Amino acid sequence: MRKKICILLVLLMGFAIVACSKPQAEKLTTMTLQELYPGDIANVDSIEITDGSSGERKMFFNQKQILEWIDQIKDMKFEPDSNQEERSGFLYSVSLREGHMSKLGFTPNSQGGHYYIHNEALTLKIQELFGKMDFHK
Repeated sequence: MRKKICILLVLLMGFAIVACSKPQAEKLTTMTLQELYPGDIANVDSIEITDGSSGERKMFFNQKQILEWIDQIKDMKFEPDSNQEERSGFLYSVSLREGHMSKLGFTPNSQGGHYYIHNEALTLKIQELFGKMDFHK
């Protein structure tokens, strides 16, 4: 009987060690678009938007238009979705660029492989910019 208890204790300790050594899931917090941006968001010099339903892609280069748009969205919050299961498709995909490099890509409900509560206000601002005529294909 004593031998069985010792074996049981060793097994339980082994399970406890394995459970404690597993990496903890990344803790997502609510962040603004400006906080998610790597660097100074004021340095964005072009924006690429892709419409997920049609595949149409537009590039925006007008600095005044870009800075005004960023000023309207930079404080919008990305609130983590408790459901982080993989999804497919998107309404709009946005890439904020400096030079020829994409610095931050996002959709109204995802960024960096993480999912967030859909942000309707952000979607409307993306649609508004996408509908403007000052762009290059």
